[in-house]
Amino acid sequence: DYIMNKKLIIVILLISVVFCGCNYKRDKSEIEKIVSDFYITDYSYKETTEKYADDGSLILRLIYEGEVFQKPYKEHKKVISCDNFNHTENKQLNEIYFKGSDKAVTTYISTDDGLTKQLTTRNYPYGYAESITFSKIPDETFSTDHVDVYIGEYTVLLSSKNSSFQKLSATVTQKYYVDKENKVLTKIETDLTDLNRMRDTINYISVNGYSLEEAQKKVALDNEIKEINILNITKYGDPDDFQIPDIQEY
Repeated sequence: DYIMNKKLIIVILLISVVFCGCNYKRDKSEIEKIVSDFYITDYSYKETTEKYADDGSLILRLIYEGEVFQKPYKEHKKVISCDNFNHTENKQLNEIYFKGSDKAVTTYISTDDGLTKQLTTRNYPYGYAESITFSKIPDETFSTDHVDVYIGEYTVLLSSKNSSFQKLSATVTQKYYVDKENKVLTKIETDLTDLNRMRDTINYISVNGYSLEEAQKKVALDNEIKEINILNITKYGDPDDFQIPDIQEY
């Protein structure tokens, strides 16, 4: 009986180990928790998009200010300034409103020509739902004692309707700025240059019928435009409320 009981105990222990291993979930690191908490928080923000030419000269600086409410989801972003140093003729965008859920969002777009309404997907900051690899930048790199900075990096797979080649991958690099005392995000900087390059390559293949090699050569000949998106979180909780425009279907 002793031997049988001993064998039974061993079997139970082995089963426990197997099930514990299957159900094991890695605890989130501090930065992962801070980022995931940010995505479920109401907040106000200032968002800046900057585009640079090959020579480093600034082509475009577009600045928004906005508010996000999570439950139910609604968002408002308003253009504060648009400096187009290339003097390209564009329809002036003034404000955008989003309302709905993750799967179905109604977007109201205000331009100089008036309001339009369309169905879109939810607007999220860059990096949302991506498998990001984080690494902390040493404190001595920065002059402030109040902020920790992390490098975040993730990969995006892109493909065209032409299935004659494998998917292309683009690397998106980010910087996450964290308030040391309050443990909240204060800023996210995202470099979209590589992603835009891959999108241009896909576009030449899908629209112009180029081969992968031809598309890559064409993109290499085009003027390289560096694009940086900067999201400053200006207020956590209780952002200023707003009303969604009431416009008729068109």
